[in-house]
Amino acid sequence: MRLPTTTAAILGLLTTLSTSSPLEPGLNDLSRRQAPKGKGAPRAQRADTAVSLKETTWNPPASMKQDLDDVWAWVIKRRPQDLKRGGWVYNQILDNNGALNYCVRWHSSATADAATRAAILKGLQVQSQKWADLLVGFDGWPYTKVPVKIVGWAGTSQALFPGLNETAEGKYSAYKDQEGVPQCNPDCGHFFHMNSEFFPKCQNPKENMYSMSLWLSDNLGGGAGGGGDWGQRTYRTATIAQFKAGGDAMIYLHEMGHSYAIDDFYDWKPKGQTNFIMMAGSSSYITEFDAWMARDWWRHIKPKNLGGSSSGSTMAGGAPKGAGGAPKGAGRPAAMSNGQ
Repeated sequence: MRLPTTTAAILGLLTTLSTSSPLEPGLNDLSRRQAPKGKGAPRAQRADTAVSLKETTWNPPASMKQDLDDVWAWVIKRRPQDLKRGGWVYNQILDNNGALNYCVRWHSSATADAATRAAILKGLQVQSQKWADLLVGFDGWPYTKVPVKIVGWAGTSQALFPGLNETAEGKYSAYKDQEGVPQCNPDCGHFFHMNSEFFPKCQNPKENMYSMSLWLSDNLGGGAGGGGDWGQRTYRTATIAQFKAGGDAMIYLHEMGHSYAIDDFYDWKPKGQTNFIMMAGSSSYITEFDAWMARDWWRHIKPKNLGGSSSGSTMAGGAPKGAGGAPKGAGRPAAMSNGQ
């Protein structure tokens, strides 16, 4: 589920994803919706084995072209403001010299020991790279591997992170949002400073800047997650279990797709597509169609000068010079709640 990303909504309602606000109901229905109907119906092509992704320019499979055009027409009609928004993952990676920095919001009274923290870091690296791989070599995308670093662990007590090596693992954050939920200091958050000079109040941004948050919760009110340019919110236990298991962490992958600006498809779907991860519950892995939707976004919002920062901002270690356009504004109001 894509969550609202206007500054006012986030700053004022960071934690109103309450038990009365269901998230991503379709993801909880995977067993019934995962495969297309009909005996012997084909499964969608996995993105990581799709031959079409060897293309370096816009040349999607003929069977997808009309559906991709329809999706983009929907974006232009319903979300034109997002084309100028400076916070999507494409922008975050460019602004941070090809890397992603995470804050982990530990919304739980459980303990995150060293093994759990290591599993989260590894899971973020492996799973986020599945999306990053889809852009490699395409239309000027400048990176192959996108390293992930956790720079902060936000919790109600540092005792929840026994043995935390703040130099190697990221610093403990006692900061809380307006609803009392742990988060890293917004002075150092990409979401709170897009399209402006970054981090004027952040102490030591080179170490403390974070691109987005992974918000791990014990209670999502019957839903399964939420996502946007602020990060992803998922069930703590389920996400950690999927990270440890390897393979495809379905819910995180879906929510990360929203961080790449891709929509949900609850009220409509492209006529020629039957299952893809961004249609919640219809696929457990990123499909070829998902990949081309991400590529479509990149080709429309990429900076004109790829030697430059996509949002005109400076993140840790500096950013390439020369800015280009990137999305600004919220996404799809009818399908959003709140978060970061």
